[in-house]
Amino acid sequence: MFRNLFIKLKHWKPLRLCWFFKKKGWKIPKYLIGHPATILTDNFNSYTDGDLNTQGTWSGDVDLDIQGTTYFNDGGTKAVQLTAVVEKYCSKTGTLTNDGQLVIYVNRTTDSNGVLSITLFEGASVRINCKCETDETLYTYYSGVWNSTGLTFSENVWFYIKIEWRSSDHTARFSIDGGTPTGWLATQGTWVNGIDTVRIGSNAGTAGTLYFDYIAEESYTPPTAGHDFTTLLGVT
Repeated sequence: MFRNLFIKLKHWKPLRLCWFFKKKGWKIPKYLIGHPATILTDNFNSYTDGDLNTQGTWSGDVDLDIQGTTYFNDGGTKAVQLTAVVEKYCSKTGTLTNDGQLVIYVNRTTDSNGVLSITLFEGASVRINCKCETDETLYTYYSGVWNSTGLTFSENVWFYIKIEWRSSDHTARFSIDGGTPTGWLATQGTWVNGIDTVRIGSNAGTAGTLYFDYIAEESYTPPTAGHDFTTLLGVT
């Protein structure tokens, strides 16, 4: 079987494989089309309930907790919860990435006046900063002020924010739940070698609850039952 698979792969060019997946209505694997890098991935599912601080190399305030009551349905049962107090954060450092993207799933509850914050750093220096405000709009910081991205979200539901950055002009763009991205926008700071740290938390507000889950390069795709790679290629 595997000999037949290798023979078939040898003669199937990436473009033809992409066409085959598209024709079948299946998602094209990333290894066929190339993709940008990301800093880190995490779904929090292996962590113990309680402080996020010190688990999985996260560090910061003890107000951010792992819990298993409210979480994004990524196959696990854990997420980060923060009762929205002012300027409480946890951060994690991964791979230095000059051009890349990051997806993070969040949930801002309807009773919250907390401002959900996601910040990307190069070392200790802020490079890209965004927040979900009380008017249900995503903002990003540049030119010394917070600027609306024009992207809106709904409260009390899980949605994902995608942040992309490029080194050619040190700009970033944003999208929500796979919608149309913003244009390439200025950033809070110009990185030198790349971005390597993500910080989550709340930078304003005193009440309500915020949730964070599933950090990755791309949005979550549920596994497809009944298909393996040999089946997709028609190898028996």
